Amino acid sequence: LDAAGTVWPGSEPKGPARSDAGADGRTLCALAPASRWRAVVPAARLERLARASGWLRPDEALNTLAVAERSAARRALTLAVNGTAVNHERFLSAAGRELGWNVLKSAGFEVTRAGGDFVFEGRGRGHGVGMSGCGAKGQAQEGKTGEQILEYYYPGTVIGEAKR
Repeated sequence: LDAAGTVWPGSEPKGPARSDAGADGRTLCALAPASRWRAVVPAARLERLARASGWLRPDEALNTLAVAERSAARRALTLAVNGTAVNHERFLSAAGRELGWNVLKSAGFEVTRAGGDFVFEGRGRGHGVGMSGCGAKGQAQEGKTGEQILEYYYPGTVIGEAKR
């Protein structure tokens, strides 16, 4: 997982980035059946999205789409749309509105061109910051308590009654 400041520059870090590795060192999320995903998106749909977002001129075709910068956890931070740098949050938000929110499931992807389509092959779900849902589930399956799991992802957190 990435630190919050990596994904959201300027945000106050709330704690260290954490791996979702299990006791044997294997990545727990990689063991989840739906951890890998694939989306084939027609280039024409991405071209409309890029024009509407101002990343392409009205007469410009979408020729290239690539990940230009990655985080330490290998998630896309910046994409290049015909060479124009686009922040991953702007890209994923626009893609979610145009394609549906469950098509590009995270910024952890590779993108390639295949004829008239762009193919996204990815891993994981969500932003990749904080507690990993499948990592927490895997730790619970290994016998960790809820308190141990919370301490792992949020060191120093105190669990108790809220004052009224």
